Amino acid sequence: MRNSIQRRVRKSHLSAAPTLLVGNTALVDHLIAHMCALPEYGRRPVGVIAAEAPPTPEPSDAHPPIPYVGTPDQFGELARSMGIE
Repeated sequence: MRNSIQRRVRKSHLSAAPTLLVGNTALVDHLIAHMCALPEYGRRPVGVIAAEAPPTPEPSDAHPPIPYVGTPDQFGELARSMGIE
């Protein structure tokens, strides 16, 4: 019973943890699409950090645009300011 309640809450995005992704590759885009498609994993992508800003993504039906927020050197500051645990 507890697991089914947790899945329902996660699917509604109410308990999804804000998540930063590192890199600007196709794999990061795939992870974002996967997290958005399967909210029961409890992750909500809120930003991408990479050494260089990724190219502007084309609009996607798979997920909403996730902003580039900074470089890996800024990770600690970004995590604190964005509520990343």
